[in-house]
Amino acid sequence: MTIPAIPTPIASGTKAGVSTWLNSLRDVVAFLFTTTPRARVSYAGKSIPSGAVTLLSLAGSTTVHDIPGTMVDAPSSSITIRRRGWYRITAHAAWNGNTTGYRSLQVWRGASAIEEVGIQTPASAVVAHTAATLGPILCEVGDQFTLRVYQTSGAALSTAGGTYLAVSWDSIDA
Repeated sequence: MTIPAIPTPIASGTKAGVSTWLNSLRDVVAFLFTTTPRARVSYAGKSIPSGAVTLLSLAGSTTVHDIPGTMVDAPSSSITIRRRGWYRITAHAAWNGNTTGYRSLQVWRGASAIEEVGIQTPASAVVAHTAATLGPILCEVGDQFTLRVYQTSGAALSTAGGTYLAVSWDSIDA
């Protein structure tokens, strides 16, 4: 998607010049207020070793939303911010049933976990769920978010369907 050019002042004051300027202004306003950057990736079930924080790769995963189409970065398994502003981050991990240990998820920004996340849930004989919603968080262009999980069952344990990471633009930086 191409960002429209910001209109230049009308030099001639002619009717055609005014019309062209207004059309350009309309295009900029439409872009700013109707294109809300957002991305959501649903992860395929992954085998997670016990006792190791593990990056969920995008291999075999599904990009559910990616607007404007450039936020999901498969090589780094991340969602990359393309417009500065305030964002909300939502993450959810579903785990196959196992009655031993704990399950947790971490949302990472760049090379470190976002401090307020590290949610743990106890083991469950049925599917266990771990979820977090963060924000608003002020993000810069190029910030990358990834989802990492951790479990302590004593053996490899798989995530289940419904595991996802979502990043959604909330508002411009004021």
